[in-house]
Amino acid sequence: MTQYAIDTNILYFWSGHSTTNLDRNKLASEFAKLRVYVPDVCIIELYSRQSHCPGDILSLLKFIRSEANELGLCVVNRNRMLVGVGYGASSSSDIANLVPQFRRMKLQMEQDTLALVAKSIVILLAGVLDEDSTLSAEQRGSLLVHVNGILTGNDALIERWAGKYLAEFYSSNDEKRLREQLNQLIAMLVHVLVINWKLVTNNTTLMQMAPGPHQLPEAEFIRVLANVHSDPLVRRTLKRLTEMSEHQLLKGKSGVALDKVKKEFLEAMGTRMNPGFIRYLSELIERMLTSGKKLRKNDLFDAWVMAAHPAYRIITADRTLRGIQADIDPEAGEFLTALLDRCAFD
Repeated sequence: MTQYAIDTNILYFWSGHSTTNLDRNKLASEFAKLRVYVPDVCIIELYSRQSHCPGDILSLLKFIRSEANELGLCVVNRNRMLVGVGYGASSSSDIANLVPQFRRMKLQMEQDTLALVAKSIVILLAGVLDEDSTLSAEQRGSLLVHVNGILTGNDALIERWAGKYLAEFYSSNDEKRLREQLNQLIAMLVHVLVINWKLVTNNTTLMQMAPGPHQLPEAEFIRVLANVHSDPLVRRTLKRLTEMSEHQLLKGKSGVALDKVKKEFLEAMGTRMNPGFIRYLSELIERMLTSGKKLRKNDLFDAWVMAAHPAYRIITADRTLRGIQADIDPEAGEFLTALLDRCAFD
């Protein structure tokens, strides 16, 4: 029997704590026909999103508990103890005492996801460049060295800035600013990768382009520099970095190469990490590379919804999450779209 989980926004709509174009009575009627669960990530998000309103959290917890026979609660092992305590909280004061722990947990989960997105986009794009280019075996080896250098050399920076940006958001609640910061970080890594790739195709390194004893002769330096600056992908990544535009990076045959690289990425990572988590991230990254989609803060936590319950269909009004589910399972996408259409106000 197919199982379903709701995301936090659907919980808000259904409980009457938030308004939308969905009729809560119709939602209740649809849920009565399905085996629906509230995932533990909803509990984590309740405590984080409503952190200044413990009374609202208590009200939502009571609502979930009152529907427990129909809905139930599914919990991931790593969060079982804290989520269990949070789920069973019975007073506003108990909830207020738990809020800091839930906020730290959510921030760490989002930080881990952002770092993984940043590193994965470098890996996938490097794979596409390797597939697309007529590189020699030596050049491929050189590109691999550069990719490893970008990942390991920037590992601490990625972790530090990801944590910094998210902590600032939780103080300011400025989501537009956070989105700009997240995408600036990713655009910087992508641009560095593409520059290194273009230098490899010219049998050159960054060290040879920098002033010093290893610098290329002037004529060769000018030739390589012009070649790098005129490359369409270099220009697109620079435009993405400097203007933060939703600019398509990969075009034409690169899309075919991306399909192959993404499959290899899923096979390699799926044996070491939750397949639902990796599948969601790979679909998200493909959209960022091929259609210019920008990363949103919600994307970071939505990945955990997919990770926690990969065998579930996630009932959500979020278009990105619903669209990625449809890419993974078209039948699920059609079902969820029809369900939301049935629950719309007349």
